[in-house]
Amino acid sequence: MISIRSYLEKLAGEEGLRSAFLKLIQSLVRVMQEKMIKADAEEHNWLCANLDSLQRRLMTDTSPKNIEVVAALLTKTLEDHWLKLGIQFDNRQHEFKRIINLLTESAARLDGQNKHFYLSLREAVQNFQDISQMEDITYVRRKLTEQVANLEETVQRQEGVSNETVGRLQSELEQAHRQIASLIEAVTTDSLTRLPARQAAEKALREHIENNEPFVLGMAVVERLELINLRYGVDSGDEVVRKFARQLRENMPERTLLYRWGGPAFLSLVPRMGAGELRVLLQKVLSEIAAEPIELEAKGAGFIRITSRFAVHEWTPGQGAEKMVRLVDIFCFSPKGESGDADSRHISKAAI
Repeated sequence: MISIRSYLEKLAGEEGLRSAFLKLIQSLVRVMQEKMIKADAEEHNWLCANLDSLQRRLMTDTSPKNIEVVAALLTKTLEDHWLKLGIQFDNRQHEFKRIINLLTESAARLDGQNKHFYLSLREAVQNFQDISQMEDITYVRRKLTEQVANLEETVQRQEGVSNETVGRLQSELEQAHRQIASLIEAVTTDSLTRLPARQAAEKALREHIENNEPFVLGMAVVERLELINLRYGVDSGDEVVRKFARQLRENMPERTLLYRWGGPAFLSLVPRMGAGELRVLLQKVLSEIAAEPIELEAKGAGFIRITSRFAVHEWTPGQGAEKMVRLVDIFCFSPKGESGDADSRHISKAAI
């Protein structure tokens, strides 16, 4: 039986196979970057960086041997990614179950204590009824006094128990809120720069568009980050990203919403500012960052300059959130921030 590869070779030849495989990888990278659920921003950035690296490797070397290597690396990358996501999902699911069980147990305890209180009251009512049928007034008075004392004791005991239970339940609820907030922050905050992550940026885009609030976007991408990671190590690359993020945050206007979009890419959303004003501001800020070398601790690294490219886009009514996200991805993740998409004409680029 003829193999699929042999059949394809007869139809398209070796060059056609390489071209088809390259298109397959490009489609896979684009879909996973745009549509994949970003449960963990750091893990998503790691995956995108690896997929970009494999895609560039295919574009520079289309030999059959390199295709086989890339295919193996792609398989290993995806297996590692899904394994990490599975572990994180299981951990978070277990944490939510623990919180729910904790609240359920507290409610059950409170319900049980209320039931006990109800039975005590019903017993007291029955005792009053029994006493009312007695004929000896002195005996009745004594019994009534005893029952009133018992009833007061029951009420006081229940009040103490209820207050303690409510306080404990309130404490457990506050702890649950803190844990839920921590889980939400882990998803929406970039662990490296402590900036809001891409998921938070997409939410802000949707909210501004839905509220019809004018805004302008600034996109900045650190150049040569992958080369720095390869030459000096990932720790040096992380230091470059942290330094770049810190200087952006310190020099952009206070009303700027700044996000780490993923990998080397950053996004600023500025309400009530024109595209021209933001373009001049970014040119100045990024020029200052590039003019000030930073020292890396890695062996042989010394001082390097953080260079970057940037683009500015002003939102116009009628542009939806998905269109804006696609526009940002075109600039941030294409090799030179260019695309044949018709919307690219709205992007003004300047290399620093």
